[in-house]
Amino acid sequence: MILLDEFLARVGAIDRPELIRWIENRWLLPERQDESWVFGEVDIARAELIVEIRREFAVDDDALSLVLGLLDQVY
Repeated sequence: MILLDEFLARVGAIDRPELIRWIENRWLLPERQDESWVFGEVDIARAELIVEIRREFAVDDDALSLVLGLLDQVY
């Protein structure tokens, strides 16, 4: 499990405000620990998938919510 700053360093393609938006949109579901979030390997993999989908297909937030919802149903 890693904290927010390490998560941002590992994913590398997003900044703090964007990550917070992803959490608010429930695209990522980190655990709450005291006043911060704790991320697991699943969160890192999902963030990398989101970055790839946005880069490869240039989808907006609404379309990305739909895509992620469909992927969640498949898996």
